[in-house]
Amino acid sequence: MTAHYTNLRLPEPLNVTGSGIADSWQRFCDQWDNYVLAADLTEANSEKRAAVFLTCVGNDAYDVYRCFNLATDERRNIDRIIEEFEAFCIGSINITFERYCFNQRVQDQGERFDLFLGDVRRLARTCQFGSVEESLIRDRLVVGIRSDSTRQKMLQIRDLTLKRAIDLCKASESAEQQLKSVTESEQVHTLAHHARIPGRQRQRVESDTEVRTSLCDYCRRTHAPDRQACPAYGKICRLCANANHFRSQCRAKMVSQRYRKPEVCQLEHEAEEEEEEEELLTLDAARTDGWFTRLQVGETHVLFNLCPRSDS
Repeated sequence: MTAHYTNLRLPEPLNVTGSGIADSWQRFCDQWDNYVLAADLTEANSEKRAAVFLTCVGNDAYDVYRCFNLATDERRNIDRIIEEFEAFCIGSINITFERYCFNQRVQDQGERFDLFLGDVRRLARTCQFGSVEESLIRDRLVVGIRSDSTRQKMLQIRDLTLKRAIDLCKASESAEQQLKSVTESEQVHTLAHHARIPGRQRQRVESDTEVRTSLCDYCRRTHAPDRQACPAYGKICRLCANANHFRSQCRAKMVSQRYRKPEVCQLEHEAEEEEEEEELLTLDAARTDGWFTRLQVGETHVLFNLCPRSDS
């Protein structure tokens, strides 16, 4: 039997310092009961169980045991030892402080309900609520739960019990997680679906691309399909004095060139990037028709009349 229970993990040492002595005692008692059952100590005599118990409590708790006012025969009685430890641990707690901690407990952001419930139960053990412990735990769940919708559901129940409150909180948390999972799945599916451009939308994109890459009829450049993006918008043509097109794209000039006699040829090299002030130099200032070319003189573009027409 000795080899059997000595291979088991011993309970954690009893903490007899600080403000959590009562909670530490409750935890140690739970671990001790499990250890007695696992190590087959239920049938052992009181002296043997007392020896194992004092081995498990740790050095600090053993010093407390040495200060107990016990008779010689009582120092090997497991029941008397447990009674003294319980009186020391439970009797030294501040009930007002323990209840304050209980009433301040609320569910943290992202905390699972099971963890929140377990901590509320732990805090209630040291508050000495007696017969109203379950009803106060229920009230703490209603007040401390983070979900307003779940709180509303519990407040709508006239005879709400602790078990009903726990079931409702668990069901709400499970439904919320399932809804979140479904929503995330739908969002991923929607993104994957939009990654494929439908036929009509693809045609519209291709049409927009075609418009953007074609030459504009007013400035002979490529730009977005918006008149505000056209550099000729708002400009005055120097040939026909109309607005919103460059001279190079003037329709009046195109019509006149179409019906001009073949022997009359106009050499013209217009800059597409800018419309500038021009100075016309001719051999005869009175004549402005004939052959023309533009040359740059310094920083100025000058339009020269190469061969003025004669009146003969």
